[in-house]
Amino acid sequence: MFEITHVRGIEGLRALRPTWEALYGESFNPSFYCHWHWYESISQHLLDSDIYYFVVRAQQRCIAIVPLQLHAWRKGGHSWQVLRLPSHDHLEMMDALIHRDQAPLPAFAALHDYLLHQRELSWDMLLFPKVRARAGLASALLPQEGHVRQCGHSCYLQGNPQLPPEATLSHKHLKNISRLQRKLETEHQQSLHFHHCSDPQQLEAAFATFLQVEASGWKGEQGENTCISAHPRYKAHYHHLLQCFGPAGDFAVNLLLLGEQPLAAQLCIRAGQAWHLMKIGYDEAFQAYAPGNILLWLFIQQQAAQPQPWEVNLVTGPGWAERWHFNEEPVYRAEFFNTTLRGRLLSTLLKGKELLKGQIKGERDDSVASATSKHKPQGRTEKGTAQ
Repeated sequence: MFEITHVRGIEGLRALRPTWEALYGESFNPSFYCHWHWYESISQHLLDSDIYYFVVRAQQRCIAIVPLQLHAWRKGGHSWQVLRLPSHDHLEMMDALIHRDQAPLPAFAALHDYLLHQRELSWDMLLFPKVRARAGLASALLPQEGHVRQCGHSCYLQGNPQLPPEATLSHKHLKNISRLQRKLETEHQQSLHFHHCSDPQQLEAAFATFLQVEASGWKGEQGENTCISAHPRYKAHYHHLLQCFGPAGDFAVNLLLLGEQPLAAQLCIRAGQAWHLMKIGYDEAFQAYAPGNILLWLFIQQQAAQPQPWEVNLVTGPGWAERWHFNEEPVYRAEFFNTTLRGRLLSTLLKGKELLKGQIKGERDDSVASATSKHKPQGRTEKGTAQ
């Protein structure tokens, strides 16, 4: 029923391009991290080893492309081979391409069987981390109980023609943002300006401004030195995305300016109706005014003023987003183990560690409950009324 083949590395990716781009246009809820140019960029600038692209066909039509990378993983004093979605610090979410008219579970089962029986790649665990609930791959993974667990969430806000964004977000938080915005303008006697730059002619200058803002704080030389400009490969990756997505208006830099001074910046990429915030930065000299929050609120307001459907997506679920009360999309992790002796040993090792963690947590909870009951006032019910 299914025919499965695979290619490897950047040359294999280039050979797949016509097939990939045709499937992208017909796939279920594709995001920017499914785009061909995204894989071109991470292969050239971020990853140190090749990606294997597994192509699933039915009746000679491509219905799925699953990118997997082989990693060595140290666990329990041994080295294990993990075949997984590509991994890097700058890859927050990943997905596979699956045709929207295709039942994903049978296609995935065929791929799983193919991976179990092929001889080119030796692997112990098949891993799909950081798969959001709306991703095409999630529809193949979620029905498989025992292999999938939630590992986090992603925050987003979708436009609702019946409700303005302030009706769904935290009123208290938005009120505080407005207060800080007024305070900033009053104390510095200058006006704040929001600039959404998606014009290809202005993107280079805006990108340079973003790099400057991001490097000004804890990510820069005075902090952890993790800013993009400190790493030529990271900078080349995001500049590559600018060059590929910019001409179509799908790459943008958002800037918050105090007069002409940039205070905060966002790197954004669009897929469908959603703008995804890939990277954010702000000038720490103005941290007390929460410039990043001000910029995000101005961007949301700008999108809400558009007549077409819109979404602002944070990609991840950062702790600071809790104050906003955004919509939360579950993010999942799925694990499948090879039927070899090594695969079964790794499965046993990880399950044993999970059981041990659960036991330790249970003992801690029991200790807390016991300590609480010892100090609980006598003669009162749970509601605090006298018996």
